[in-house]
Amino acid sequence: MHLKSSILAKAMEAHLHEENEDEYHNSLDYGLNEGPWSMRCTLAEWLNGICNTANYGEEKKSTNNEKKEKEKDENKDKAKPRVLTSIPRLTDDVSTDPSAVGYRGVHLFLTAGVSDGLRLCCSTLLHPKKEKDIVLCEDPTYFIKPNIIQSYHGQVLPIETSPKHGLDITYLRMILQNCAKHDMLKRIAFFYVIPFFHNPLGVSLSLEKCQQLIQLAHEYDIWIVSDEIYMALYFPRDDDDNNNNNNNNNDNSYEKNNDHNNDDSNTVHGHTCSLSIIEKLMYPDLDSDKYRVLSLSGVSKIIGPGFRCGWIHTFNEHYLDNVLSSDGVLISSGCLSSFVFSLLQHVWLSDDWSLHLRYVQRQLARNCKLLCAELFKYNTPQLTLLKCYCIPSGGYFLWVELPQGITCDQVESFIQQKHTLVKVSFSHGCSSSSCFSPLASKVLFRNDLIWDWSKYQTIHHLRMKRCVRLCFGYLNESDLQEGAKIFTDSVFALYQENLKLLDFERDKKNGGNSSFH
Repeated sequence: MHLKSSILAKAMEAHLHEENEDEYHNSLDYGLNEGPWSMRCTLAEWLNGICNTANYGEEKKSTNNEKKEKEKDENKDKAKPRVLTSIPRLTDDVSTDPSAVGYRGVHLFLTAGVSDGLRLCCSTLLHPKKEKDIVLCEDPTYFIKPNIIQSYHGQVLPIETSPKHGLDITYLRMILQNCAKHDMLKRIAFFYVIPFFHNPLGVSLSLEKCQQLIQLAHEYDIWIVSDEIYMALYFPRDDDDNNNNNNNNNDNSYEKNNDHNNDDSNTVHGHTCSLSIIEKLMYPDLDSDKYRVLSLSGVSKIIGPGFRCGWIHTFNEHYLDNVLSSDGVLISSGCLSSFVFSLLQHVWLSDDWSLHLRYVQRQLARNCKLLCAELFKYNTPQLTLLKCYCIPSGGYFLWVELPQGITCDQVESFIQQKHTLVKVSFSHGCSSSSCFSPLASKVLFRNDLIWDWSKYQTIHHLRMKRCVRLCFGYLNESDLQEGAKIFTDSVFALYQENLKLLDFERDKKNGGNSSFH
């Protein structure tokens, strides 16, 4: 799903054209810390378009009802958050409507990808001292994140996250209340969250939960660092590939498991936009330095990770102008990807870009269905071999739970013994946990006054050993299907072995003979 070489060649030709000679030389020089202005404006225009398309479709225009809702909210108390039932159309055109909300170049800060954006947030919000700063985060979550936080002397406080419903706002509030009670709020640097197409769970926060999270951040005065790398990778609702899959024999098993995704906490269409935009819609009249959401995103999952292109979006102009620009690396080098961004701008201005994005969205949707059809082929009303609480409607990942008595280590060992000529790899649940990954001992924050560690040590740990993160965004269709078949058949074989062992033990206990020989 990498960007086609022909598209990149056309962009390079346009960038090197004689008419763009000044632009070319500027892209090779030290640039502004926040990145080229023209690129930020182009990016803002695309982000507004992608969100409007996701929320409304290609043709739908703003309605009179939206205008009435806006007028109704105008006289509300500025200090109180507005309650959103939907996301209005976004625009950066303030000439016709000064109060319009949307992405604008002035609120974007270009980075060398989301990991670099998280690095910048850590370098500016975490401060080395005797009592280390705390970073709240979902658990499980993106597995490299603890390593980045530990590099900047931070400690992780995991917030248990449901594979079906996502983040538990009530539980998060309880943790914050306990932190306040023990005078520990000042140590919280930020809350790291993946609101859309979660890695690894696949769930997405409902609009209601997004608002509750933002309201908590304002109530307790903490930053939110929102990782939105998959935001543009929602599955098209009119995707023909999802309806005309060649694996028609497996469609029933997919549909049976797709009902796990009916919960509104997993609904994405209707509010696909950054948390920072939602914050602005909730608090339109705040002083700039009061905004608390930093939205991180990029294009590496759309065109290839070799393109280190990302951005931070926030309405906190003080953070953009003064805090981010104080980063030592940026002071030395300026924007880390000026040339790549300038080149990419020509891609974004072409028709090829929207076609490529549509292709990636469709292919991901198709891959997800192929994977699910293979994974759930043994599931029946009497047997749930592999359990999935949420069939994602976008992103890269599916989170599945193995049967009782079978762990990730057992499946991996079985596959290695039975399939020596094929490499089948998957991510163990514990590796996505801030509690039980190899890095946990270095970064985990322990304080039983505010966090029930014993619960994690028992129920949560045992469950994570049976959870698997599967990626449908990397392999081609045939390799994905073959790997999924080997994985599922191996789990089924282990399940049958366990049943035989249980029957044997039962017969032995009853003094009889096992029916298996």
